[in-house]
Amino acid sequence: MRSDAGIDVFVEFAGDVPSLVAGLKAASAGLPFTLAMVSNRGLKVYPGALPQADFVDHWRCRFASRAPGDELPDGVLGDLLTRISRFARWCHVERLQLMDGTPGFSVAQGQ
Repeated sequence: MRSDAGIDVFVEFAGDVPSLVAGLKAASAGLPFTLAMVSNRGLKVYPGALPQADFVDHWRCRFASRAPGDELPDGVLGDLLTRISRFARWCHVERLQLMDGTPGFSVAQGQ
């Protein structure tokens, strides 16, 4: 049985990590998600200390469901994308699913 665990939104963003995180947190306010992780080239950059690395302008932003296992309605996902598009260009979305309670998705290095 499949159930939703969250969503990964890949964005193009040329600013710094704190600005990206602030925008993502504001975008998810009031929605059934919480910003769980941001990675760049597979390396976790949020939460926690910023690693010393060369970043590119392509970020994976993981939003965890506040109620894992509940289905996330498409309209709520659309709301999140609309809010994100006000400060960053989203380019790809992946729904994160649990398969019989087991994550069917990968984690970033350091997560």
